[in-house]
Amino acid sequence: MLLYSKKAKTPPVFKVLTSYFRDRLRFGFVPSEAAPDVKELPSIYVKQTLDSANNQIVDLTSIKYDKKDFKLEELKEFLAAFARDTKKAPVASEKPKFDEEQETSSAKGRKKAYA
Repeated sequence: MLLYSKKAKTPPVFKVLTSYFRDRLRFGFVPSEAAPDVKELPSIYVKQTLDSANNQIVDLTSIKYDKKDFKLEELKEFLAAFARDTKKAPVASEKPKFDEEQETSSAKGRKKAYA
């Protein structure tokens, strides 16, 4: 989903939507300077790449949100049709984020420094 806007910063309603659809829909914010060919601002386009009903990749289709007012509940309803039913599974990382041995040794070092 792409939001083309005259504003330089992301609007609050857009931040709420990104949180609501986290890991179920991708979002992008495009300020007017980055898209001079888009004449009607603000505009919302959904680039559909997944048929969520059949869980299959489809050809890229661009669908415009036609309403002028960007009301949160109406946007949620519109975007729900394009969102995944469940959150995307996290990618397993090869490197652990937490090393218990390293944490223990650094904690001992802090104790010595304060002693």
